[in-house]
Amino acid sequence: MGSLVVLVLALVAAGARAANAQVTTATYARAEAMLSPNADKLVLRDGVRPNWIRGGDRFWYRVATATGTEFVLVDPARKLRRPAFDHGKLAAGLARAADTAVAADSLPFPTLTWEEEGKATRVVVSLRGKSWRCDLGTYRCDSTATPKPPDPNELLSPDGKWALVRKDYNLWIRNTATDERRQVTTDGERRNDYASHAESNTNSVTSQRLGLPAPPLAVWSADSKRILTHRLDQRAVREQYLVQSVHGDGIRPKLWSFVFPYPGDSIVPMASWRIFDAETGRMVVPDAPALPAPYDAPLFFGDGWWGDSAGANGYYLERERGGKAYRLKAFDGATGTVRTIAEERGPTMVEPALILGLPPLIKVLGGGREIVWFSQRDGWAQLYLLDGATGQVKNRITTGPWVVRELVRVDEVSRTAWFTAGGREPGRDPYYRHLYSVKLDGTGLALLSPEDADHQIAASPSGAWLLDRFSRVDLPPATVLRSADGKVVIPLEQADISRLLATGWRYPERFTVKAAGDTTTLYGILIKPSGFDSTKRYPVIEEIYPGP
Repeated sequence: MGSLVVLVLALVAAGARAANAQVTTATYARAEAMLSPNADKLVLRDGVRPNWIRGGDRFWYRVATATGTEFVLVDPARKLRRPAFDHGKLAAGLARAADTAVAADSLPFPTLTWEEEGKATRVVVSLRGKSWRCDLGTYRCDSTATPKPPDPNELLSPDGKWALVRKDYNLWIRNTATDERRQVTTDGERRNDYASHAESNTNSVTSQRLGLPAPPLAVWSADSKRILTHRLDQRAVREQYLVQSVHGDGIRPKLWSFVFPYPGDSIVPMASWRIFDAETGRMVVPDAPALPAPYDAPLFFGDGWWGDSAGANGYYLERERGGKAYRLKAFDGATGTVRTIAEERGPTMVEPALILGLPPLIKVLGGGREIVWFSQRDGWAQLYLLDGATGQVKNRITTGPWVVRELVRVDEVSRTAWFTAGGREPGRDPYYRHLYSVKLDGTGLALLSPEDADHQIAASPSGAWLLDRFSRVDLPPATVLRSADGKVVIPLEQADISRLLATGWRYPERFTVKAAGDTTTLYGILIKPSGFDSTKRYPVIEEIYPGP
């Protein structure tokens, strides 16, 4: 497989003298209309985002239709897909209660809260600045207290009882019921603070300019009793600068400074782990060295997580600078004691996932007895089963000249893993993800998504059902619900792009070419300009991503 190559023909009415051609305002307007925020509005019945009901496998979602929007309810166990409620009756109930016109085919709220109590089902929605609770049996709507919106700068605990807050470089824990606040750190300072992102993450200045929310970078234990986070020391890292020429504060350029290590610098941001008890505020400092964080703190990459619901223990990855090794370590949530479980090392860069930024494809089983482990040690991205006591390989889970891309789920009872991979199916684009299952002993590998397309997979809370949205650049998205064996249980949505096609938009063209040496196949897409004339010559823009 070769690197993905995307070729884009410039959107200009160019002939032999393309460099001197004038691009009209209308041409720019047409191009702007095709940008994602605009073009997406022309696509109907796509984008199923499940809202799981009471932590179970039933869910509702909202989808765009030709006349407005529709709310849909799905019950996988009953193989049921239907409108979440009678849209006409709900519109009428809201209209009576709020004394305003409400259209059934475009209900004026983007989301809702689903409530169930006994046999009664209610939804809470917002209309005209007020909240309304509507009974789905009688369709009577009554005004109710408007809940305070969550603070985007806080990190709520799973049970909603606590909120972690950053203020003046320190951490506070707020009781959401009483609003009582407890300061849990006092020694934070600029560039040596708690639960922050590294300034070298390439978004620091943008976040400041736009005033984006900055919630703490931390992980709550499932029982809401403990918090895993870090202290980030960037004080000695050398600065980088950006100059903003156009802004609202006068005509002089504005200077933005932020720390940014270069390759070879002796000093980089360093992150050291911290654990906090939500009830008492007690801080535990794990017995572990600080970790280099040249791009961002470890939790940004998902490199730390709790191992059980009680927050008694957890795990993190210790990456060496230069990326030639990483180690899986376990920590005790109460004492901070740390031990090494397994290590991955190679002559070149090694990663715990195929793509930078994806969560590590590592799953600890049986309280630490075994580990599902991602490795490219044989030249291909595959899964292995390790012994949790020794860190040694017990057996390969997957093998072959193809790559594992995502670890969707592992079931310890059936000893089965579900994952996505690319490059295994002959004649298909190796960059497309397909869903598979396999036993942890390496037997029983099965393809669960046969469609020749890229598959986006999300598992239900129990893992018994899999939401699959698949598409290609020349195939509109379809969303289906599959059972764990890959069978389509409920077809959910088929995207309608007729409005997009009516604008003159055309599918990109898929193609393959051979790289130098005529052995490696490169896969790409060709996007032609609107008004393409096959008798003319056009300049070619080759789009690549070389890094920051």
